[in-house]
Amino acid sequence: MPARWCRTSGPPESGPRTSRSESVQDALDRLVSDWAGHSHVHEVVLCIDFDGQRWSACAGHWQGGPVTPRTPHFIASTSKLFATAMLLSLQEDRRLSLDDPVAGFFGQGELAGLHRWRGQDLTGQITLRHLLAHRSGLPDYFEGKRLDGSRFAERLLAGHDLSYGWPQVLHWTRE
Repeated sequence: MPARWCRTSGPPESGPRTSRSESVQDALDRLVSDWAGHSHVHEVVLCIDFDGQRWSACAGHWQGGPVTPRTPHFIASTSKLFATAMLLSLQEDRRLSLDDPVAGFFGQGELAGLHRWRGQDLTGQITLRHLLAHRSGLPDYFEGKRLDGSRFAERLLAGHDLSYGWPQVLHWTRE
């Protein structure tokens, strides 16, 4: 699956490309081509934004068309890397501990009833460490089955886009 070069911002396409631009783009194209050749990789989009220039390379197909920098992707677990880095940085600055209860970072009662087990609300026992290690006991609202047997991810993958906020995620998790 060959990579396609897609400049999404920066200098106009008709302007001269610097040797750095060419080497960055060549490296991105090679990476995307290598990754796209694996059977378990269906779509790849890489982007670098540096010093006013942006380079990107894309490969794969989504819903009958080629993947582009504007193709929607579920970032899902990708954001966990950013959250983990942020929490570890705050821990290093001694602004929090990974053993702090999660409920302490929210308004009084906002998370109440989020994690019920055998008739007990265990929400107050969930720590940042539990969340980072995926050991909180909270259900997966994205791929897990809901009470009606449906899965949120299936709806999105079928092309039924919808927006949702924090209150809705809390509701789904409590279900």
